[in-house]
Amino acid sequence: MTIIEHFNNWIGKHWVRPYAVLILMVFAGYGSGLKNGYALDDHFVTTPENEQVVKGVSGIGEIFRSNYDVIDGKGYGYRPMAEATFALEYELFGWNVKMSHLINILLMILAGALLFSCIRRLFSAWNVFWCLMIAVLFALHPLHNEVVNSLKNRDELLVAIFGLGSLRLFITYFKSGTVWTLVAGIVAYALGFFTKNSMVPFVFFIPLTLYMFSVSSLKKSLLLFVVLAVVGKLANFTGHSLLGNTPTRTLDWIENPLVTESTLTRLINMPYYFWIYVKLHVWPWPLLSYYGLHTLELQSAGSFLPYLGIVLGVTLLVLTLIFIKKQREMSWGILTFLLFLAPYLNFPFLAPGLIAERFTFMSVLGFVVFLVSFFIAISKWQRLQSLSLFVFIIFGVYLVINNVRNPDWKDLTSLLKADVANAPNSIKLNTIYAEHLHATFRNFTSAKLQEEQVKLAARHYIKAIDLYPNNSGIYENLGILCIDVQQYENAIDNFNKALRNGGDSAITYFHIGAVYELQGKKAIAERYYRESLKISPNYFEPEERLREILK
Repeated sequence: MTIIEHFNNWIGKHWVRPYAVLILMVFAGYGSGLKNGYALDDHFVTTPENEQVVKGVSGIGEIFRSNYDVIDGKGYGYRPMAEATFALEYELFGWNVKMSHLINILLMILAGALLFSCIRRLFSAWNVFWCLMIAVLFALHPLHNEVVNSLKNRDELLVAIFGLGSLRLFITYFKSGTVWTLVAGIVAYALGFFTKNSMVPFVFFIPLTLYMFSVSSLKKSLLLFVVLAVVGKLANFTGHSLLGNTPTRTLDWIENPLVTESTLTRLINMPYYFWIYVKLHVWPWPLLSYYGLHTLELQSAGSFLPYLGIVLGVTLLVLTLIFIKKQREMSWGILTFLLFLAPYLNFPFLAPGLIAERFTFMSVLGFVVFLVSFFIAISKWQRLQSLSLFVFIIFGVYLVINNVRNPDWKDLTSLLKADVANAPNSIKLNTIYAEHLHATFRNFTSAKLQEEQVKLAARHYIKAIDLYPNNSGIYENLGILCIDVQQYENAIDNFNKALRNGGDSAITYFHIGAVYELQGKKAIAERYYRESLKISPNYFEPEERLREILK
């Protein structure tokens, strides 16, 4: 009897044991993250700046009538469910970062448990061990590290829970005919759309799954697809109606350089990003919180990697057709992988940051199902004792990667320091890191430490400028840093470079005026303040400084 058979016998003796194993493995993978604080973009939902969250339960109604966030008049979508969980959390525990991280880990466990419950009912020919392996490998895959450790990405966890929860309820409905499970399934599915638009692929995934595993007939699966499509559309319509006419934010060139490229270029790069995602699923290291411009270079028609992506995609589709009858679990895994990756390949829709690990949350399911199906196919072909060892090696690798990555999410400084080292050409990471170092250097009481942090901030601003010489905003920020350390001539030089590169001239003229005022050159300062007001007559700061120097 192999190790796998022994383990299968043990976990099969009581229904609690598989879930206990799942809980232990998830805590082994992510438990060290309980030491972490707040990191990248967590301020959207976890700081007193979010006026709705700090109202606790009383702010939930307002949350459901508001954008996820609004920056410079542009809305960041409709995601009330995730934000509502933080309001409830604040009501119960206040600002408690350990509790926030614990909740994310518990949500990961819940997603894994729902997945295990679904797989047990769909993969009827599989034993408990292999069904559990899918759930554990899914939960521990390092591509999920960002979602678990980044509090702001709780929305992806909730989408998976609502999506898998609705699938589980629909399985029960089609097998037993219990009406309340149908209603509950539709409600859970709708709540997913009130969480994030990552829910969209479930419109296809749920009916496809039910049909492929003979839970429902083709006719009933198509009818369910229509119902889900209508419910999803109504949920989106409701969200847009509640938000009003707030413009949706648009991507800039640093976030996704394809915004300025032709349809043909986007189409050529689509299989390249597919190849990158496949690589990350197979070997998820190094991990990054942000990709964007210069992390991945645009490919041309003469590049090799887009064609490699095409060959790989076609191969997977061919394998789907080959195994659709004899190994339908493998075919389902491939289709799941492709379905959940498709919206993030930058054609026809562009993705923030070009690619992101959080976008892979459900595609990982397809990958691990394919992987486990492959193991099972080998074990049927030849009983290999080493197969069980290989399975546990994968668990070990995933645990090691997660526990190496978890401390990077300790805070924003540690995260950006680690990620800039792994992606030195990312303009966005260099800029965010420089801005963070700039904003926090006064937190040190030691003059020497302040000086070191300022130099590091300047170094990353300059690196970002080297990568993108025409970015006026980086020159502007570097100029402000020079003001803070009283390097006035360098400040003026950087502000002039910002002007030459098309920056917001009203703000830049104000900053130049402020430098001259600090130098005691009030006449020159007055000229620049007036120039700023010519461009933006309602700009308060230069008007206030003018009143001060003209007293």
